[in-house]
Amino acid sequence: MCNARTQGIQKGCGHYVAVKTLEVIDCGRPNCRHSAHHACGRSRSACACAKYYGPDVEEIVRTETAWCDHCSSWYEGKGAPRKR
Repeated sequence: MCNARTQGIQKGCGHYVAVKTLEVIDCGRPNCRHSAHHACGRSRSACACAKYYGPDVEEIVRTETAWCDHCSSWYEGKGAPRKR
């Protein structure tokens, strides 16, 4: 699988939020849809090759103590656990 090299923010909940994609690292495999060496002759919709990128190569630009949007809505929004 091809990977992306990104810059992002490390949130207080531990999640990494990508802000900018710097480059895509080509894996060079013929069964990867994103590779320059993709050799499948089928149409994009019928292709059974790898569709997704691998994990990002992360470059943390800054850290924050705040939670990411997903975690803050989960723990502080309507679905938050009741306080005792």
